[in-house]
Amino acid sequence: MAKAVSGSQIPLNLKFLPEQRFATFVDGDEAIPSVSVVEHAVAASDATPHLLQGASESGKTHLLLAACYAARESGRTVAFVPLKQMRDRIGEVGAGASLIAIDDLDAIAGDLDAQVALFHLLNAAKAADQSVLISTVSSPNDLDLQLPDLRSRLNACVRVPLTLLADEGRKKALQLRALSRGLEFDDAAIDWLLLRADRSIANLMSLFRQLDHASSVRKKKLTLPFVREILSEQL
Repeated sequence: MAKAVSGSQIPLNLKFLPEQRFATFVDGDEAIPSVSVVEHAVAASDATPHLLQGASESGKTHLLLAACYAARESGRTVAFVPLKQMRDRIGEVGAGASLIAIDDLDAIAGDLDAQVALFHLLNAAKAADQSVLISTVSSPNDLDLQLPDLRSRLNACVRVPLTLLADEGRKKALQLRALSRGLEFDDAAIDWLLLRADRSIANLMSLFRQLDHASSVRKKKLTLPFVREILSEQL
């Protein structure tokens, strides 16, 4: 069983949305195919820890969940560890999992107890040849870590840099998100949306969820007239 957190409960079945896949991930820098690195690490059951580093909205959580989905589809047991929610319970996860995906390393900056727990988790994973993926905004050297051994362990990870999407990347991300839901998103409609909306990925995906719901209820395609009708009052 996969482990995850919702509210204060663990373990729970880890659920994967259709859009949280390797196939729907868009790299911000095609010259550095981060998705390929992570996908290969999962497929090869690589026991070398990988550190996914990038700014907020660069796709770190997406890649971790995609990795968990791919691993579980291949018959492996996974543990997803969102540190913001689990910083006091790090020691409760990981045992028996083939892949451990640790989200938001930054959440334990300044928390020595959590750092010690994470260090023990990484040691146990290494001894058991478990695959480990960790996401972070800041590099280990820039984090407020009071445990030097943890910093060293994190610096020994394979570094996977992630970058923010430009407009073409955002457009592709919206198209892939629509396809994952069985929809086609007209180019003209996406161009209109990008011209008028706050172009952060979080906001664009929030708007897409509105469009997805409206499309389902009204049985309409995501054409420019329909998108303008649904969102014109907001934009």
